Amino acid sequence: MAKTRQKKEKDVTAIVKKAKENLLTVLASLEGLTVKKAEALRKELRGQDAELVMVKKTLLRRALAELKYEGADIEAIKGLTGLAFSHDEVTAAKVLKTFSKENPQIQLIAGFLEGKSLDQERIQALASLPTRLELIAKTVATIKAPITGFVNVLGGNLRGLVYALKAIANKKPAS
Repeated sequence: MAKTRQKKEKDVTAIVKKAKENLLTVLASLEGLTVKKAEALRKELRGQDAELVMVKKTLLRRALAELKYEGADIEAIKGLTGLAFSHDEVTAAKVLKTFSKENPQIQLIAGFLEGKSLDQERIQALASLPTRLELIAKTVATIKAPITGFVNVLGGNLRGLVYALKAIANKKPAS
């Protein structure tokens, strides 16, 4: 009996540590998810530098109490509970939302961003935001557009000069 209690305390400590190390923690109901699909979800999250941990509700309550996180409706969760952690503000929510399109049994329940509670609507909104890399790409494209236009205008002037010189050369008889 003492070993199981120690293991539970160790599991709660691990959850608390992961929550403190990551910016975003998303709480999701994974009821009805097969082991194969759960592994696919874990693999997808790992590929995005995020992590999924399956946890029992009793251990989750203890971990949330220790973290002083409030606002998560744990009673709304039926069956298997998952915690997705990510180092940035959107990855865990985005991957879970994308994965839930193919697996409608996955439901985003709540989340915690830097210790602040987020309800289901805010998690959905967070999942809709572009990722950091998408934002960087859009910024680079926005900065590049005027420069590209300027280069094309300068190139057009040079092309016009070349065409004019070629036309003059074609009009003159060969000497």
